Amino acid sequence: MSGICFAQSVPDTTTFSLQDVINVVKVSYPTVTNDLQSCFDNSVSGYFDVTYGSKTMSPKTLLGFRNYQVIRGNVIVFEICNSNAQVDDNFEIYLNGVSLGTAILGSNAQIGSYFIGSPNTYTITPDFTCPLTSMVGYSFDATILRPTNTIIMSNIQNNHNGNYGSIGVRYYTVSGTTLISPVNKGDFVYSGASGSSYDFTFSFP
Repeated sequence: MSGICFAQSVPDTTTFSLQDVINVVKVSYPTVTNDLQSCFDNSVSGYFDVTYGSKTMSPKTLLGFRNYQVIRGNVIVFEICNSNAQVDDNFEIYLNGVSLGTAILGSNAQIGSYFIGSPNTYTITPDFTCPLTSMVGYSFDATILRPTNTIIMSNIQNNHNGNYGSIGVRYYTVSGTTLISPVNKGDFVYSGASGSSYDFTFSFP
């Protein structure tokens, strides 16, 4: 996945040891203790190779950690919202020509959507104009990212109140199940008449 690197993993074999698993789990959770149950308790569901196991597997076996990969790297997140809390139009959102979802902005509130370049579930450190708690979340395959990227807001419904809002693009560091240390890759404003569509570009990484 673009922007992500696998720093350490349990061997993709059947001969690894409990210590191998402990060493890898400790990369993201240093407090893990030297037993299998603690490894499962401190594991991240998205790091398992589902061919072999999962965080909730039963019974819990050592081989469930085969090819378990701790992700150390970065994840891109961007938010689109009507930051002035006034009714805007509704939009289909595209990144580099790929539809990611919608931004439904037809209410007098700071609402919208955020888009995360990872299939995993993270707690995201706030760094956007609008609170993520009032946004609809979508995930996308980060392999569509390029050195120069285009976000298109394609109008799908004219709500006859003009348009004004914000787009924020952030590049986060992965720390366990939390995205921390956001790097600002761009803050944009969409503004114009009802019925308009918009496009913006940002660089990655």
